[in-house]
Amino acid sequence: MSQDMSFEDVCERARQYLDDVDLSSHLERYQQESAGANVPGFIDFLRNEKVIDTVVFAELHAGGPVEVTQLLGDASLADAGADDAADPSPDPADDPLAFLATQLGQSLSGGPDGADQVSADAETTDPDPQDAGQAGDGTDGDSGRQNYQVLGLLGKGAMGEVHLARDVYLRRRVALKNIMPSMAARMEIFARFLSEMQITSQLDHPNIVPVYGIEISPDGTLAYAMKLVQGQELAELFEETRGRIEKGKPLEEKHRLGHRLECFLKVCDAVSFAHDKGIIHRDLKPANIMIGRYKEVYLMDWGISRLIGEGGKAADAGVELLDATGGEDDLTRTRIGTAIGTPTYMSPEQAAGRNSELDGRSDMYTLGLILQELLTLRRALQGTTLKEVVTNAKEGRKGPPEPVSADLSVPRELRAIINKATQLEPEDRYDSVAELAADIRRFMRNEEILAQPDSLLQKMGRWVSNNRTAAMAIMALTLLLGAATTIGTLVYEQRAIAKLHDHELKLSNFLLHVSTHAHHVDKELHSYEAELEHLVGAAEEVITHAESSTEEVHFEPDFLGKGDAPNDLARSRYYKKDVSVEWPVFLVAPGADRAALMPELRKLEFLRPIFRVMMLDSHHDNPHVLSEQAQRRIIAQEGAPIHRVFVSLADGAHVSYPGMAGFPKGYEPRQRPYYKLSENRVGIHWGKPFADVHGHGLVVACSAALYDEHHKFRGVAGFEVTLNYLVETFLDIAELPYLEESMLVDAKGMVLVHKVHAGMEEKVKHLHQNQQIDLRPLPLPTVVAAIKRRENGYQEIDNNGDSLLVAYSALNATGWYYVAIADRVMMMAGPAGTTEVKEDFATTSSRDERTPAAPSSAASGLTASAGATVAASGSATASSSASTSESASMSASKTASHGERQEGANPGRNH
Repeated sequence: MSQDMSFEDVCERARQYLDDVDLSSHLERYQQESAGANVPGFIDFLRNEKVIDTVVFAELHAGGPVEVTQLLGDASLADAGADDAADPSPDPADDPLAFLATQLGQSLSGGPDGADQVSADAETTDPDPQDAGQAGDGTDGDSGRQNYQVLGLLGKGAMGEVHLARDVYLRRRVALKNIMPSMAARMEIFARFLSEMQITSQLDHPNIVPVYGIEISPDGTLAYAMKLVQGQELAELFEETRGRIEKGKPLEEKHRLGHRLECFLKVCDAVSFAHDKGIIHRDLKPANIMIGRYKEVYLMDWGISRLIGEGGKAADAGVELLDATGGEDDLTRTRIGTAIGTPTYMSPEQAAGRNSELDGRSDMYTLGLILQELLTLRRALQGTTLKEVVTNAKEGRKGPPEPVSADLSVPRELRAIINKATQLEPEDRYDSVAELAADIRRFMRNEEILAQPDSLLQKMGRWVSNNRTAAMAIMALTLLLGAATTIGTLVYEQRAIAKLHDHELKLSNFLLHVSTHAHHVDKELHSYEAELEHLVGAAEEVITHAESSTEEVHFEPDFLGKGDAPNDLARSRYYKKDVSVEWPVFLVAPGADRAALMPELRKLEFLRPIFRVMMLDSHHDNPHVLSEQAQRRIIAQEGAPIHRVFVSLADGAHVSYPGMAGFPKGYEPRQRPYYKLSENRVGIHWGKPFADVHGHGLVVACSAALYDEHHKFRGVAGFEVTLNYLVETFLDIAELPYLEESMLVDAKGMVLVHKVHAGMEEKVKHLHQNQQIDLRPLPLPTVVAAIKRRENGYQEIDNNGDSLLVAYSALNATGWYYVAIADRVMMMAGPAGTTEVKEDFATTSSRDERTPAAPSSAASGLTASAGATVAASGSATASSSASTSESASMSASKTASHGERQEGANPGRNH
């Protein structure tokens, strides 16, 4: 408990949990009855009086501010020569760590008694046992522990008790689990408790509660401290969800199936990690899964875990023991004996007591039971007596996966996954928990699962679901062709039939081309995301585990000739300044200490090869076959689609590649839009396009957050990609001579970039009157409305005598849309064409063959600029002034909408 926390603070914080109950009367009574009234004692008094429960008790103790030991008072080091009376030493009872540090400091600095002082006072440097064991007037103060101050009991288990405790030295609140004295006297139980400590401490995984250390009290009681997890059990979440459904209340986010499945997958990851370490849990159940207040998930209670195989035999000595808080009729409590575990969550082999045969597939069976309960909100293994439940468990008899409410349903894929995971014979189950989790993730991605491969009809249905635009075009083509054939047998007017057939063929041909080119753009963007995921993984590894590099670190002045210039610094035609391909540029945010950040900056030096490969990969399918000279030419002279890569850390360290000068004065990377977009948010995020300072038109940043091994936010990694490249490579559909214009449009209907096709410049002027820049509304209101509804499709629009055909297809990576506008009259007057489209670019050409040597915002009527910033930077071109318009609007007197809602599309995709 913070020493600065007052009684008033406790009362104020308690009101958050007690519906504004006034605690002043309780405080007055406590102070009257207690001679040494203090804040921890008052909290304990409230629990004893049943004013608060155990959950609020822990919240009040653990929710205070961070405490730091103060080694110096108001006196400065300059006063070191003052009288001893003016420089009192800390009281060991008030702050044992400060006292210990002061004694040691006097010794090392040649204090009054020199080195002999430490030896003579060795007894007094330890924390006061009274401070370590006292928690106020009414707490468990008899433990005598030296490192932890026990604050109160949180619960009891099969072998021990769990207390809320305060680390005397580090001031954090922990869960302190000790073996009960009556159990410690029994060697089998003591050995099991010791095994629990050692196993849990060595399972270093994000979803397994970490162990901080052990404690042996003067009376020999063994305990260990672990992270205090504040939240709720998965069992409580199930009960809450079931209650809301039965009462007809809407489900909150944490109660929804998607969130429950994500929690379950994190448990699977923890169990899979333990299995790889040779450990099985054997007591998996919703009550042993904790969900923290910030959606963190922990698999708890490894008290009956054991080594797989004969190596764990010693831990299974036959001791009959019931969980301390359960009765003989409670079927959800842990039991230890021949059959070890919780009866309602046992595998057949576990219930039969075949402990030496247990492996990861036993835990997998239990996970299958939990998955069924997660979906149906009722336990899978049923029975009214212990004998009945154990018999059902031995024989693998579980209830059908039927939900508690008719409003819920269990998809066939999840039924198949449950069935495979809970097969009676272990060899018929998944080979590992990792495969079980992978199958669930396939289901969540709407992919075919291993547990029940799709039939031909199901494959077709799944393909249609995942490829709505292409499926819509193919279905339209098939139906219309069939309709044309049927009409041909019934109608004698062959000329009318041929005209109808020709119309549908041309429409299908147009839609297929648009859909295919949209797929190419989406695939390209996803390939950039894959590059970023690789960078994020490498950056997290470097900042967490790497030692500082001994390579050079170059700051901005080095690229201006004001320091040690990189050895390869040379003029770049693409960036229009001196650039280093070999070395990145480092900088430190304003207010940050450069010297203190040097170790961090030197770690980032290890990312140099990855930066370079990312840029080359975006330009060429296999950059490793290129010579060093060719690689340098691509980056510095021609320019790659990814033309900048960066890492910005939360402490102010920043690195950018390729290396060059040009950052604005006082540049603060942590205030950049890409940093704010990804800060403390999981997944990959695409920002808003902006004008490139080097005159390359519009660029867009893609970024993702970085976390260390403790899930602490450490910064952001990302890149910038030029939209000109996408325009020049993918927006031109040369096979369609009637295509007027193609463009990329964001989810709000704003045009990002567009390309006017050859010969159509004069025709489309009415769409862009006096428009100098992009990032303007698409002047087709009905199309914008369809895009805002997240639909794919096409519309036939009559505009001032012009008949237009507009197709729009979503890009899942960014949430943008690919839009193509065609002259409908010209399309119908031309040849029927063909429904054949180009194969995937990835299989027909390498990226270096389709990347323009020097992309230009003026080429082919392309406009790629943004806002007033563009005008200032000079990136808007003369040709763009004749091809864009902000004020023009299009009135649609006739609109034929053929959209299909894109339910799964998500702007700003989050992985």
